[in-house]
Amino acid sequence: MTVGIILMGGVLAGGAGASPTLQASPTADSVQVRAVGTDSVTTRPGTTVTLRFRLTNASDTEQTVALSLDLPNRWRALTRADSVTLGPGERRLQLASVAVPAGISSGPRRLRLRAQPGGAATVTAWVPVVQRARLQVQGMPRRSAAGRPYDATVVVANDGNAPVRYTLSATADPPASVSLRDPADSLAPGAQKRVRLTIETESVERTREQEVTVRSRLTPWDTTLTARATVELVPFGVSSGILTGPSYPGTLRLSAFGSRTSQTGQVSFEGSSDLGTDGRQSLDLLLRAPNQSGRRFGRRSTYRATYTTPSWTVRAGDHTFSRTRLAEPGTFGLGGGGPVREEWVARGRIRPPETVWKLSMAGRSLRRCPATSSGTGACQHRL
Repeated sequence: MTVGIILMGGVLAGGAGASPTLQASPTADSVQVRAVGTDSVTTRPGTTVTLRFRLTNASDTEQTVALSLDLPNRWRALTRADSVTLGPGERRLQLASVAVPAGISSGPRRLRLRAQPGGAATVTAWVPVVQRARLQVQGMPRRSAAGRPYDATVVVANDGNAPVRYTLSATADPPASVSLRDPADSLAPGAQKRVRLTIETESVERTREQEVTVRSRLTPWDTTLTARATVELVPFGVSSGILTGPSYPGTLRLSAFGSRTSQTGQVSFEGSSDLGTDGRQSLDLLLRAPNQSGRRFGRRSTYRATYTTPSWTVRAGDHTFSRTRLAEPGTFGLGGGGPVREEWVARGRIRPPETVWKLSMAGRSLRRCPATSSGTGACQHRL
């Protein structure tokens, strides 16, 4: 017996008996992937790029394909490449957003969208040379005593994707001697350098502003960056027995209260200001008189001053203190006190404080406290 088999449009027909119907499996050419427009794009480090692809189902049956993105190292897909279903002959636009890493070097990168089953399409992303840098002046004091030096920090940063060499220069107006430590060096992409800037000032007779200008010459970019900062120079010296310097900001408040037959008032002055050439010393004042604590809207008279330096603090005047920790806490009266930190220099370095002395005149106590890593610790004994 002879049996004839004929393949017709994916249907298997036999000459003997009923034959099963078989569906043709999709081939690699069933789904086509093409880049829309040009097959190359230009992008910059630290930005995003959106790629456009067209998917085409070239078969006469419905196709479900899985999509995947092939990206270079450190590149990141922002859109999810998932599976899609295409009807017979259907065409669909597929978008793919990609994050470009910051600081990558220039040159071409290959980005590929794959369809399984199906084909693939490749787009070339060109990363150009980016010449981007920053120049900043940090830590400049608001004011400085004329005739004394002050310091600041110059920050040079390479935000581009190619190495660069910088050369720093600085000037001051009014003129002054300006020096830079390590004024020239090379920076890799994404690197930065901190350079110390020192200005030797001249004496002045009155307060005036000094502008410091810093320039950075970048090679081989053939570019110059400029940064400026301003400092208030104040006279420093003794004139008629009074130390001249910056004005002291404060608030003067006048209060009046009473009845029709009895009127009274109160005056208070409160001030706070940084002192010294580097602002590390401060003086706080509170003066309030006369005593009106018996009045409904009056307040207690107060005379208080606090002077603070990096190594010691002095408080004088009316303060709340404790004669004993349990019996008399919160006693108000005239007194003073403050911690004193001992420091010494060894091998060119200032060691952390070893001992902190605390004196309270109102509480009649003197305490010696060993310093911890945070600066002060619990007191060992009371004298």
